[in-house]
Amino acid sequence: MSIDSLHHPGVMIRQFDPSRDVFRLLHFFNFLEMLDGDLYPSTEAHVRSQMNWRGHNPTQDRWVIDHPYDPANIIGHAWIFKQTAKRAACKIAVHPYWQRQGLGSSLLPYVLRRAQEMGVNEVVSGCDSTDTAALRFLDRHGFQARSSNWFLLLSAAAPIAEPYWPSPYTVRRYNEIEHLPTLVDILNRCFHDIPGHAENEIGVITVESITGRLGKTLIPEDIFLVYASLNVPVGICGLRLHGRSNNASGTDILDEPGVVPEHRHQNLYIPLALTAVQWQRQQSKRDLILESYGAAENIIADYQGLGFQLQSRFIEYGRLIT
Repeated sequence: MSIDSLHHPGVMIRQFDPSRDVFRLLHFFNFLEMLDGDLYPSTEAHVRSQMNWRGHNPTQDRWVIDHPYDPANIIGHAWIFKQTAKRAACKIAVHPYWQRQGLGSSLLPYVLRRAQEMGVNEVVSGCDSTDTAALRFLDRHGFQARSSNWFLLLSAAAPIAEPYWPSPYTVRRYNEIEHLPTLVDILNRCFHDIPGHAENEIGVITVESITGRLGKTLIPEDIFLVYASLNVPVGICGLRLHGRSNNASGTDILDEPGVVPEHRHQNLYIPLALTAVQWQRQQSKRDLILESYGAAENIIADYQGLGFQLQSRFIEYGRLIT
């Protein structure tokens, strides 16, 4: 479909074609990452892994804008991903040389229309807190700030402390338990009230949904459970080690620690994170990225006290679908 609002009649929006667009999308991402000074630019494996997001159909849920004078390149891209039955995440990116010409505004209706087809109530989008143009774009199009997503880096050379577990808490790896209902229950209880998680919908994590992720995004020996008694877990965190899960980013990833509400006053986030770091360093010599969605600023400050350095902060915006 032509973009009527532009002064470039050759500019077209079309649906993504994985057979020919993956490398063009990688080039597009790498150019944007170079401008941002990204330490870990996207790889082909990383881009291809996006095509396999659970429930994501790249031919229906992604769009590109071809360069009107250079068909080998794209100048705009948008995607939407149904996180839960009620919420979808989206992202719109435009080549800097082509911004402020209506491309982003022309891509957004495709995203919103697809959200309606998905039957979700809300679309959310993360925006770098330093990207004033993107912040204005979201504000202008009816999105409202909801929470923050944080990405922190721990250098492989940074010293770390030994984890201290106050009584009566203990930690065990999930491969010592291998009990799916326990894993499902703790995920739902830890994150149901934290913005930005699939678990925001009570019961959305099920035995069936976890079964499909075990051995892929969830590796049993890389998951840690905190217990307050012999049979009652009250916290969890997991690692996604490069090459061992579907993590193709080139670095290791620590999914943020989660603690059930009634035990959060014990600050179990710190020993959980340290326990995971110790295990990660036994497995690799790579840097570690902690990904945190919706955590409070005081918890992020605690992670920084351990040696994690803030790399980026994304403000998550939401727009209701009517």
